[in-house]
Amino acid sequence: MRPPVVKNRDRIEKTQRRKEALDLIESMLAENDPALRVEGAVRGLKLGESVKVLAFGKASQAMFEGARRALGGKYSRAAVVVPEGEDIWVEGHDLEVYTATHPDVSQKSVEAAQLSIEHLGPFGEGDDVLVLISGGGSAMFELPAQGLDAERIMEVSRCVMDAGGDIYELNAVRALMSRVKAGGLAVMLYPARVHGLVVSDVMGDDLSVIASGPLTMLRDTRRVEEALRKFRERCLPGVMVQQVGERSDPRYFERVEQQIVLSNSDFVQSGIRYLASRRVDFVSFGSNLRGEVSEFSRRLAQALRQAYSLRGSPFWFVCGGETTVQVRGNGRGGRAQELVLRFMEEMGDDEDFLLACFGTDGIDGRSDAAGGISDNWLRERVGRDEVERYLAGSDSGTLLMSRDSAIVTGRTGNNVSDIMVGYYGRR
Repeated sequence: MRPPVVKNRDRIEKTQRRKEALDLIESMLAENDPALRVEGAVRGLKLGESVKVLAFGKASQAMFEGARRALGGKYSRAAVVVPEGEDIWVEGHDLEVYTATHPDVSQKSVEAAQLSIEHLGPFGEGDDVLVLISGGGSAMFELPAQGLDAERIMEVSRCVMDAGGDIYELNAVRALMSRVKAGGLAVMLYPARVHGLVVSDVMGDDLSVIASGPLTMLRDTRRVEEALRKFRERCLPGVMVQQVGERSDPRYFERVEQQIVLSNSDFVQSGIRYLASRRVDFVSFGSNLRGEVSEFSRRLAQALRQAYSLRGSPFWFVCGGETTVQVRGNGRGGRAQELVLRFMEEMGDDEDFLLACFGTDGIDGRSDAAGGISDNWLRERVGRDEVERYLAGSDSGTLLMSRDSAIVTGRTGNNVSDIMVGYYGRR
């Protein structure tokens, strides 16, 4: 698969600084190809004669390709679950490819999981199962508990989120409604040796959170019980939930090992290496940053001003993480594109700036773009009142697209949250 590039580069490359920012973005995407990371990880594993491969999530095709190359095609059977609408390009012998929905679980997701297990099974002590997991897997790979279906799971999940449940409470409730989440998949694959290779899309790279932890033993049963008490009356009336049972039994996880092969911090580190190789002044603000988009843009602007006051000269910067945004309308936009516009509003007339933010999966919210760019060039062509009007309807993508400032990559086959790169100085 060709490394992802910015498809509309000829339209948005309006200045030399934009060119340099886009060069950096494309370098980061190419260096952090999930296929390369998985290939290296698989070569380091001790595998037997019978190897089965299961891949699901937004990076499933690239991850399978890396495994296929490392194995030299020597696997017995493979199943890959890809997002609905994604071009299917992966190939291999005795390979079945299924499509599933994201971000909402659906009957397609249930069928994909069921057919994958059936294609790969049964599982014996002599089997090695490579499980390649990436963000989006929670929606794309699901087997509901008895008496539930995909629609009911979505209803309960939305109810928990609307009731203020955090990601850990949501995952606890999901575990009670699923036969594969919170270690359920590991139980299904027992007694095979299981090797989980994971592309992380969550802050802190918590294996129990990524794709709802299908290979991670459910250790904190107290949290599950608390979530059940908290949300049962409002969100789970009449729902027969799955018991924790085997998912908290260490016996089923003695032959399971997992490793993170790619994360948000890897992108940031590759950005640091790129900027260092260009011998330019730069600052890294790290990875796993988070916050509401308005507050985040304010904090970023303050951090850049403080760094400039200490350095006394312009510099490039790189960081990563995931902001949150409150959707206020039916516009076409997302958190990355809203961030660059709100950051532009924070900048004063004497500040020389550029901020590019993009979702590493190539899709930012309800838009066709991965993210966007704001800089002095854009600010000279759009008024503050116009920006506010578009933001009020969560329509950042429409404004940026109309001003040649939306970054379009298409699906990248990756997913490690968002990356921000930019430049700051004084005019």
